[in-house]
Amino acid sequence: MCVLNNIDRFQLALDAIHRVARLKPLASQADQWYSEAIQRHKLYVAENGDDLPEIKNWRWPVERAGV
Repeated sequence: MCVLNNIDRFQLALDAIHRVARLKPLASQADQWYSEAIQRHKLYVAENGDDLPEIKNWRWPVERAGV
């Protein structure tokens, strides 16, 4: 649903890149990469009825004490 509503992590990252002045030089390359990632995700969902494993199984990294 997040991908369909353009509120997924890909779209949020693109929005940030387009709004932060120092990241603007990366915008064209990011547009291409994220567009391909979103398309790949949509195709996977259409074929499998579920999110890509890399999306579905993603977890916040565990922080180690003292790092």
